[in-house]
Amino acid sequence: MRSPRRVLAGLVTIVTLALGLGAARDARAQNICANFFPLVTGTYADRLGVTVSGVTTTATAHGVTGLSLGGATGTTCTTYVLDQFVARFDFQLVGVDPGEEVWFDINSVEYPLDGSNLTTNPNTTAQPLFATGGRLRSAGADGSAIAEITAFNMTQVRMCGSGGNGMIVRPTVQSFCQCANGHSHYNEDCDDGNLTGGDGCSAVCEIEIGWSCTDNPAVMGTPSTCVFGCGNGMVGAGEACDDGDTMGGDGCAANCTEEGGWTCTGTMPSACTPFCGDGARRGGEPCDDGNMSAGDGCSSTCTVESGWACNGEGPGSCTSVADGDGDGVADVSDNCPAVANPGQGDGDGDGDGDACDNCPAVANANQANGDGDPLGNACDNCPAATNPGQENTGGGVAGDACDDRDTDSVIDTLDNCVATANGNQVNPLCQRS
Repeated sequence: MRSPRRVLAGLVTIVTLALGLGAARDARAQNICANFFPLVTGTYADRLGVTVSGVTTTATAHGVTGLSLGGATGTTCTTYVLDQFVARFDFQLVGVDPGEEVWFDINSVEYPLDGSNLTTNPNTTAQPLFATGGRLRSAGADGSAIAEITAFNMTQVRMCGSGGNGMIVRPTVQSFCQCANGHSHYNEDCDDGNLTGGDGCSAVCEIEIGWSCTDNPAVMGTPSTCVFGCGNGMVGAGEACDDGDTMGGDGCAANCTEEGGWTCTGTMPSACTPFCGDGARRGGEPCDDGNMSAGDGCSSTCTVESGWACNGEGPGSCTSVADGDGDGVADVSDNCPAVANPGQGDGDGDGDGDACDNCPAVANANQANGDGDPLGNACDNCPAATNPGQENTGGGVAGDACDDRDTDSVIDTLDNCVATANGNQVNPLCQRS
């Protein structure tokens, strides 16, 4: 629900006036909503229709741009006809010389101006204006003033100037925010386009008890939509939750019941949060891998852990993106996670990259290495004895470190009788040669 706005931006002055517009509207609905200087027929401010006729030529003097009235053609006028009551008319006048005069008609009747309509001379020029016979005149050249007119039920103004070489009149219409025109404003909780109570938005554009109203104040002509009961932001009888709307998918369903996988707390309005760890991503959860364990990419609060990436939902939806060797290949995909090998070469196809394979030309996925030298058993010519140089002077299959000249299955380097077979190594009289 949009909260009522109490501050008006811009230069609009809040003026509360007793204009006799009926008891159906309180002072809030009669505050000034906008001000404007219309030059063409159109819709302004709070859907206020203005019909402009007469002079629309403008001129500028002393930094003031306004209607160019009077002059050699004699008396000229500009008329505004308004389709709503307005609060006030303001007029800034410059260039009024002796022999020239300015006057105004309100609702087709000349308005008798006096000193109370004039504010302090704004010093646009040094010469102030004065009111005589209900009209504004100047005792010296280039007179200036600001005049204000307020009256009951103003819907028309005619501005006229006559004599001399003309003057500049800049009118400003100060318009009300209009309750019941279907456009909600800063000082209205709602506006459903009527003055009828009992439909959620009252005759003074306040939200009625037990209702909720939504609108789009940025778009003209979009009346508030009001609903009673469920969706009003207050948990009532028979409601498990009420989050202030009638949309599903946010934890509180359109019928004000809790949706599966959510928990809702509070009553004015309810706040709903999704379950973490159920394997389904809801309500903006960055991840949910189906558990509340840390260290698997998705934390116990369903946030993505550092060094991981999560896509989708449920088990297996998170993968590590850590790259310990800095070769641009994540460890979980790197065939040599401890040795940089951006090319990921694997000549023997055993899944271990050549850069870390102890037998790069012979497939040995388990990388067995019984003697601890750099060569794995699959390619070591003496897997039972350390021989990093792989010496083999005899040219046989086995390296020198594994020669067994007496073929007793005990290699020479360990045999206590290399010339006589003694597999049990019991032959104390044998000399090693």
